[in-house]
Amino acid sequence: MEMSCGWLFLVLVFGCSVVVMTNVQMTLRAVAKDPADFMFDIPVSNNDNQQEKRQKEIQSRIQRDDEDFSKPPLAQEGINENNQNESFSSNFRNRRKRNVPISKNLQKNSHITKLVLLRAIGNPLPPRHDPEQAYQNLRFTLEHERDFPHLRKHWILNRLVDTNVLQRLRSLLDQHGQNYTLIPFDLSEYEKVSYNFTYYQPVNDVIHTREYIDQTLKGYYQIDEAINQDKNLFVTNQNAARNFMIDIGISTGEDWILPWDGNCFVHPKAYAAIYNQLKEMPENKNYAYTPMNRAQENKEVLLEDYQPDAIEEPQVILRRSANARFHPLLRYGRRNKVEFLQRLKVKGKWDHWTPYLSWEKKNLGPFFTPIVDMVEPTPKIGWVTRLSSGQQHLEKKGTIHERGQSRLESMDNLLGKLDTRVAVELYGFKPGHTLLYFHSSALKRD
Repeated sequence: MEMSCGWLFLVLVFGCSVVVMTNVQMTLRAVAKDPADFMFDIPVSNNDNQQEKRQKEIQSRIQRDDEDFSKPPLAQEGINENNQNESFSSNFRNRRKRNVPISKNLQKNSHITKLVLLRAIGNPLPPRHDPEQAYQNLRFTLEHERDFPHLRKHWILNRLVDTNVLQRLRSLLDQHGQNYTLIPFDLSEYEKVSYNFTYYQPVNDVIHTREYIDQTLKGYYQIDEAINQDKNLFVTNQNAARNFMIDIGISTGEDWILPWDGNCFVHPKAYAAIYNQLKEMPENKNYAYTPMNRAQENKEVLLEDYQPDAIEEPQVILRRSANARFHPLLRYGRRNKVEFLQRLKVKGKWDHWTPYLSWEKKNLGPFFTPIVDMVEPTPKIGWVTRLSSGQQHLEKKGTIHERGQSRLESMDNLLGKLDTRVAVELYGFKPGHTLLYFHSSALKRD
């Protein structure tokens, strides 16, 4: 059996021709032709009656959302920044009635500033994350996070490889009446993405060299990361999903777009600070950033005296007319959001990190391209909390290196499992069989 990939060796790894990033983006944009499709997951029934019913329901939801935006907030209910006694409601049916006023003078504005918060949920990655992290954090958010005035919420289910995890998340979102979009994971498409042995220099076949054999565990994972670059990029799909969220935000028409990570939780005081600053933002400011607090336990954000320590890597906010996008070739774990922050001239501990490696600059660059519609300095507004990964020992201060090492191990584990699935599900591999993995064009050439 011939599979077009790799170099000649007997090992259980599989894959084929590299998927070009532009093709991934084209696929995402093709999904986004009709703004109404943002209200539900992608698949559409071929049954005419079901399609007609679906379209009516979509228009009804859009109308309800627009009506909610047009209603003034309830000035006598909710909190302001000085009131710490307002309790959270975990009763979903009452949440819409408890909208939080951001400013008593909001109704006097000729234009009501509107926001759209989009959050992408990706694959849980043990041991970096608890296996139940995605489900537990989504449930916590849906039960405890308010519906805020003038804020539309939308979720992205981003290439979840485990169908059981995907189904549980979809059921939870449906149960709480949430709008979401599915970016599906296709094992046959993953199979087309090959290992790349040319990225890591100075030798191509590095895994058969003494340099690789003598590596430390960290060095071993770093070399594997270079070989796995394209596979990692395809599976995690983070920056492509962020850019996709921006496209959705542009289509839904709000003034400001928040393309945030799936574990972000918005506290009422945080939203008050974010909204009040955005509605007063000068017209020449197209970007802002929101510092992040890392929660060790989710329940701490429900405390009346909750005080965030927002010193972690920020989230980004863009005006609807902003032109900049996230770098499409930077994978998970390689500062794919930090590169955007540095282009915005946002200072942080990342300014002292080791620069991108030579092979990354050569094959993935250029990096740090100027943002032409940015006016310095980029405003810092509000704060946001990142819910716990479920691994409390990795959420403490001073564990950045441990988190990085854990990420490397997690991705190595995930890709190994997916490659095994390719062998078994697509090629009928069974234990006890020998699978020959080789590069047919290289054999012909040599």
